[in-house]
Amino acid sequence: MALGYSSFEDLSQLIDKAQIEYSPKFSAPESDDKFLGDLEIATELESRRLIYVAMTRAREKLVLEWPSYLAGKDGLTYWSILASGTSVSHQDATITAGETAFTCRIEDGASELPEELGTGEGAVPEVLATIGRRAIQRGIPPEGLVPDSVVPSGMESLQNTEPAGQPLESIRYHEGLTL
Repeated sequence: MALGYSSFEDLSQLIDKAQIEYSPKFSAPESDDKFLGDLEIATELESRRLIYVAMTRAREKLVLEWPSYLAGKDGLTYWSILASGTSVSHQDATITAGETAFTCRIEDGASELPEELGTGEGAVPEVLATIGRRAIQRGIPPEGLVPDSVVPSGMESLQNTEPAGQPLESIRYHEGLTL
């Protein structure tokens, strides 16, 4: 049983739009399959859509966690969907989706944070990198980047009437990815 909402458009009527979602469970597993089969198909389709959005909306870099310890376990996970349509080669440093192989950097993760990461207490913030994991590090944003979010009251400080000093640079890293 779960609590669901049909819409979040008008928050003043949120209680009116609340609904209780109930998935039946029976003592006999074969009865569960009849009722939950359609729900599992819908859940898998929605999970595939979310994976597609996550992989196609990355800005400069896409970081994938590959928890191979989940292989062979029951249940649908984002990793099981991704692993069923792709393969990773440590030797060639590639990930293959369909018939296309993409070069990538593969690192084995650790269970602890690196010591050099630190907690940031008392340290002078350094200028952050122009690509990569800026969002999870504290520091001064680099100059010349388009901000990730701008509030209307901050628009005046971003407007520049002078022509751009550098031409627009377009970089294409690779062809599109299809699953």
